[in-house]
Amino acid sequence: MNQFTVTSPPNAEAVEEAVSLFAGETKKLVTMRKLRVLPVGAGVLSDSWDLPLRRQVYQADAVQVATARQMGAGMLLSADRRLLDFAKSEVLQTANPERDRELIGTLLEPKEES
Repeated sequence: MNQFTVTSPPNAEAVEEAVSLFAGETKKLVTMRKLRVLPVGAGVLSDSWDLPLRRQVYQADAVQVATARQMGAGMLLSADRRLLDFAKSEVLQTANPERDRELIGTLLEPKEES
């Protein structure tokens, strides 16, 4: 059973807090140069349009994998097992933040300059 079972719709305050936390973490990772936020361009859409037909995946998953592939991402992070399995089948390195915290932590550590 998921530890985050929702029993009622979130109230506006909870939604605002979640969005604020997400935006703050995103900004922090962008500032640390550990995350790039990219627009979805024609190239990504072109690379992803047939994946749901060939691989039976969601379009959103296809867009994420196509973006990671096109940008040469070192790793795709997700807690979605199906997305991770799909990304692995497309020869991307993957990690699950719920299981692979130590690995992800080492990737986020500042690199020593020589």
